[in-house]
Amino acid sequence: MKRIEEVMDLNIGNLERIADDSSVEIPEGLEDRVLSAIVASSADNIASRGRNMLKIVSGVAAAGIAACLAIMFAMSDQPEDTFDDPRLAYAELEKAMSLISSKMERGMEIAAEAAPAIEMTDRIINGKIEIE
Repeated sequence: MKRIEEVMDLNIGNLERIADDSSVEIPEGLEDRVLSAIVASSADNIASRGRNMLKIVSGVAAAGIAACLAIMFAMSDQPEDTFDDPRLAYAELEKAMSLISSKMERGMEIAAEAAPAIEMTDRIINGKIEIE
């Protein structure tokens, strides 16, 4: 039997010649030992990948928790006043409510225009009007 150093020093031609030599007998149980080694290696690789995945997931979770904590501590508990004068704040509120009201009025106009079509569709679906 050759030592590992001797096998490593062999060139491709010699390795092929040795592989083609049919006079060499295969030791008893070699196939089982090779298969066992392959299965063990695969199990080690799977376990190693699982450990690596666990490290990645735990790192991402730790980064997420750190980001949440940083945001939580960066935000103040009390909202800041944007106006020093309450009359200015009230005027701004009135302006915002007026804008919302005008948008609501336009939406109601659109809904009123669509009402006849919706009612007709409802009658047809409920069988009150038959289509010829």
